Amino acid sequence: MLRTIGRSLLFLLCWLIISGGFSLWLAVETNSTLHHQWWVHALVGLASWSWAFKSGGNSKGKTGVINLSDLDSIVEISDPSPRQAIRAAVVRQSGNEQKVDIVHNREDGLKLVTQFFSRKNADTARIWSNTPSRLDIRIVYYHGRGTKEGKVVRGVTLKLIDL
Repeated sequence: MLRTIGRSLLFLLCWLIISGGFSLWLAVETNSTLHHQWWVHALVGLASWSWAFKSGGNSKGKTGVINLSDLDSIVEISDPSPRQAIRAAVVRQSGNEQKVDIVHNREDGLKLVTQFFSRKNADTARIWSNTPSRLDIRIVYYHGRGTKEGKVVRGVTLKLIDL
């Protein structure tokens, strides 16, 4: 909520400064009045809105489809401190957790991810969330023929937790 309000204020401030300055400069250069330059305000407003609200969301690291051989260099989950651990959950298609493991270092968590995808014979995966405290990685495509909906395992979620 506060992030949206902050981005809105950032957009309005940028729009006011840039379009006001540009339209004043254009009015001096062309000797026209400011209300004839509505397109300047619209153009600058669109550009500053797209800059202020560009996508990024929770995913600070690389997201999207990746090759699993590059997993170690792409994942941003940090090694847990002595009073933390990594909670590794195998997630079904329905979003329910099928199996949960607790590991105490980053390498073991990534090993669980690679084991999961090797059992699925997948070379690529889609990262939904990639932050220093959370990794959400799923199978790129599943056809679902011959299985019940929601019963199929789809991915792994690694989350840093306090002990």
